[in-house]
Amino acid sequence: MPRVRVTPQRSSGLVVATAACLFVAFAAPVAGAAPRASGIVVDPARRVTATVGQRISIPLADSPAREMHVDGLPRGAKVVGRAIQWTPRTAGEWTAVVQTGTTGNQNVGYSTGGEHAAGHAVIRTTTRRIALVSRYPARPGAIVAMGDSVAAGQGLQLSDYLGNDSCWRSSDRNYPHQLLGAWSKLHPGTRPEVATVACSGYDSGDLVSAGVNGGIPGTGPTNRQLPQLEWAVRANPGLVTITVGANDLRFDRPEQSLQKDGSIDRPVVDRRLSTFGRNLTTVLDRLLTRTDARIVVTTYGDPAAEHPEGVPNCRDACFAGAVADILGRLDDRIVSTVAATGSSRVTVADVRAAFVGHGAPNAIGPDALRLGTLLGRTVRGASAFCSIGHPSGDPWISALDCVHPNAAGTRAYAAAVTASFSATTI
Repeated sequence: MPRVRVTPQRSSGLVVATAACLFVAFAAPVAGAAPRASGIVVDPARRVTATVGQRISIPLADSPAREMHVDGLPRGAKVVGRAIQWTPRTAGEWTAVVQTGTTGNQNVGYSTGGEHAAGHAVIRTTTRRIALVSRYPARPGAIVAMGDSVAAGQGLQLSDYLGNDSCWRSSDRNYPHQLLGAWSKLHPGTRPEVATVACSGYDSGDLVSAGVNGGIPGTGPTNRQLPQLEWAVRANPGLVTITVGANDLRFDRPEQSLQKDGSIDRPVVDRRLSTFGRNLTTVLDRLLTRTDARIVVTTYGDPAAEHPEGVPNCRDACFAGAVADILGRLDDRIVSTVAATGSSRVTVADVRAAFVGHGAPNAIGPDALRLGTLLGRTVRGASAFCSIGHPSGDPWISALDCVHPNAAGTRAYAAAVTASFSATTI
């Protein structure tokens, strides 16, 4: 039985799996001389996938070795004899580094630190990297919708405004529900289901830290809220959609992005975009390393009317230009952040061009109605996006709040996402 030393994973962060196994052969020198490397052979890495909560055994050695050193094991894993015994506690990816060694005298132990008995040089060392991958049970027919009020479908049902759901979610009319038919055709024989965990008012940081309900039944604890990201990880769905960023840029308070003279406050917007980019990167990285899902991130359609009411120091063309500028920079950050993942599993559904000419109409009723004195906590500042006497002929934005997509706008989002996942294969 070889001697085994185990170094546990010290960091809670994920280590990206390294795709290489190294076999280093040493020629046996004369007594007392240092070993001399004679060659390196690179083989494909082992990749072992396990289901969270289920125990597996991973053999480590296929030939005698005097000593074995194992580094990088996740929680729930340990070395027993010549195997790693692993019961994954959560989804993720780790790299286990296994080093074994033999000497000219098989009765002499080998240390991975390079120490050996005098006169007995190491003649062979082996370093193997094993990718340990754990997942919750896959649901390839399922869709999990993450994000803000656009993904939630706020305003598509009157019950939203009457406080029927704390996240202002549409029960079946939001764009994620409209994807189910096309997604099911690509995945016949699977169980079709949609979980909208998106929540109105949420920004990119909330996806990781703020608890919500609405996940797929059975994938989370009963009567307990989880962050949107955690619901997606536990569901391990076929598709995850994300629409987020407008609240990071404070579209509910557009005046906070402008200076007193009505110009854009660039430093403020830049800071918000930087924070958004970091948060979205975190979300995408964790979805890629903890699920098998396809991920589609949408851009935003510009809700502002051609001639919007605007804010006191920036109205009409001033406000329309400011919104277009800020929203364009947000959409560019979304595209660049997705591209930076380098993964074909993540794509962008760009809706920006589709919304041109379909901005907000004249609003229904007085501002007091839209601002919440009668209908509860609707979006503050929404009247800024409403038309002032020059309504669009085909508005895709709700006349109730002048910022959320109406039924036609929602169909445009669904069409863009469907085109995104239909055009690419994994």
